[in-house]
Amino acid sequence: QAAAYDRIGSAKGGPFSEGCKSYEYHYVNQYGVLEIEDSGTGPVCVKMKGYRGEDANPIIQWSGCAPFVKTGQPGNDASCDIEAFPTWIYGLLVPAGVWALILASISIIQFFTPWRLGNT
Repeated sequence: QAAAYDRIGSAKGGPFSEGCKSYEYHYVNQYGVLEIEDSGTGPVCVKMKGYRGEDANPIIQWSGCAPFVKTGQPGNDASCDIEAFPTWIYGLLVPAGVWALILASISIIQFFTPWRLGNT
């Protein structure tokens, strides 16, 4: 099971053998590449790589040869924890919040005490 390239992330489903690689409030831009090797004489082998966006490094890799047997129980609507946003967004939100507080403070000071800033 993989994430849709053009959708916001989710933790529904499962169980997830490799955990969740998603964001709850941000587009995940994920896709997978599946390679199937079948020589016709031996077992069928599969290689799977999962990528995010334009990053050339896979965020997940798995390979195996037949027979493929997976055991487990279906998950629920929150079968694993996912992050709200990618880390880089927090790097933008924190400075923006600080600037908003500074500008709001200046506006409040100017409104309530105009004489301090030379305005009469």
